[in-house]
Amino acid sequence: MTNKIKIGGLVTIGDMKFHDIEGGFGKDKRAMLVKEIAEIHGKEIKYINKQINANRKHFIDGKDILDLAGTKFEVHLVNHRIFSQNSINRSENIYILSERGYFKLLKILEDDLAWEKYGELLDGYFHMRKAIKEGLGNVPRLGELNAAARIIMPTLKEAGMPPQYQAVALQSLYKPVGVTIPLDGIKTDKQLFNCTEIAEKLGMASKAGKPHYQAVAAIITQIPVSDDERSLVPYQSNVSGHGGPTWQYAQSVVDKVQNWLIERNYPSEIVGGGKTFKATYKFKPAVVGATA
Repeated sequence: MTNKIKIGGLVTIGDMKFHDIEGGFGKDKRAMLVKEIAEIHGKEIKYINKQINANRKHFIDGKDILDLAGTKFEVHLVNHRIFSQNSINRSENIYILSERGYFKLLKILEDDLAWEKYGELLDGYFHMRKAIKEGLGNVPRLGELNAAARIIMPTLKEAGMPPQYQAVALQSLYKPVGVTIPLDGIKTDKQLFNCTEIAEKLGMASKAGKPHYQAVAAIITQIPVSDDERSLVPYQSNVSGHGGPTWQYAQSVVDKVQNWLIERNYPSEIVGGGKTFKATYKFKPAVVGATA
């Protein structure tokens, strides 16, 4: 199986950079190294591997996941400078995931950043949008897309993809030919905020001055959030055009995040998921609304 895997050059999608990997899960099927998935999601590789190993029975070898540790493919990872020989020697697992396997991992992680990044990767890497933008292929005909939808949608359902996201995936599939899949009917009527919007409301910024959604996501993992206070809803960026489901939160969660910051005197470092995020604050309001 590993002799059919090919490592290409670096792919850049938004602020993400990773190696293009084909094969292992079928001809022309793309895959991703868990090492690079961890980097994209701001988590340590040992944390991601721990989550996979704890749920290993849910990942099907050759369909969802492959372990390259102990195989001849290790030399290619070293030659491409993805791993050093020392890190190879220390690694118990060197996983790669298919799109289906990556989706299963996201169901385990269940954080806002994970779903937003997956939406971008679905459009720009696993599916056809990258090839269309770079002129590597022609825009498909409607009949071809209908045939693709008949194959893809049952797979998404089998993988346990929420209905909201199935609709978003279908929208992404048909967008190149101008067919619009309305999503308004499945959006919630509640006023909800994603991590980026929460960061904006609370004045939390990264070193680059952008809303620090990663720091917000790290805080949310440390506070109690009930099912009534969050919803997984379709999302599409007006800037990049990327879409996907994302966790959005009620105002009560915004207040909890703000209280968390006030209690800790607005820390400059926020730890979560094995990572430390540097944060600055454009303002530090001392009054909050509803509290936990």
